[in-house]
Amino acid sequence: LLAAGSGLQGGSASPHLPLELHLRGKLEPGPPEPGKAKKGRRSRTVFTELQLMGLEKRFEKQKYLSTPDRIDLAESLGLSQLQVKTWYQNRRMKWKKIVLQGGGLESPTKPKGRPKKNSIPSSEQLSEQERARDAEKPPESLGSPAEVSQEE
Repeated sequence: LLAAGSGLQGGSASPHLPLELHLRGKLEPGPPEPGKAKKGRRSRTVFTELQLMGLEKRFEKQKYLSTPDRIDLAESLGLSQLQVKTWYQNRRMKWKKIVLQGGGLESPTKPKGRPKKNSIPSSEQLSEQERARDAEKPPESLGSPAEVSQEE
């Protein structure tokens, strides 16, 4: 045990590669292993004017596409479903950015994540909203069983 332990302490006499060279071999790409083709990143799709017009026209009417709609649009424009899906995702982000900066007419979908501090109404605001709703109710709704039992 002592002999094995002393070999680890003598770093310069160790036959192993220095840590820097050992890690470099793991991080830097070497020659590809036989039988494993390197899957590169897909090049950026350049859409034609006609494709962009079709995508934009559909986006004006429909901000989200169902799977059948996406298939139809992709086939009609000569694109893959993935290209249409990705374009729509990117376009929605652009649309939300424009709307949130005040440049758009429509409101974007609700943002995900935590609500802002002042976006949660206080109990006073909630009771005020309830009173306003009660004032708008037709007179028929006042005779509900819950309210009748309270009068007795």
